Amino acid sequence: MVTMSQNQQLLDIITSLDVRAPHTAAPCIMFLDDTAGTFAASKPDRYVPPMPHSRQARSGIFIRSVRMGDQEPSIWLFLGQLWRDLSDAQATADEDGRFAQNTDLVLSLARFTRNLVADVRHNQQQAL
Repeated sequence: MVTMSQNQQLLDIITSLDVRAPHTAAPCIMFLDDTAGTFAASKPDRYVPPMPHSRQARSGIFIRSVRMGDQEPSIWLFLGQLWRDLSDAQATADEDGRFAQNTDLVLSLARFTRNLVADVRHNQQQAL
């Protein structure tokens, strides 16, 4: 089960990450990969039929990715900012004319985002 502490852990990892220093990405990559794997492992249970919007009807039924996308603190602004930061870092050379090498982080973030939004309408809407 995804807990609020995992949301907070993700936010803490993202806010401490410096995308211009790819060597600092290892904790973020590990968390994203582990969590994406958890979402993928629950894939047979991913279908969530339309339900009433009452909190009582939803409790205990939502799966890991739904919970992570729906809990506070919200991860969506931080994920969006991370995507923008990575995009800027990839497109902007440093003072030595080198581009940031964040390929592993980009792949991990893509996998995490894909698994987070798969079959979960609320998460798909938030990701936009």
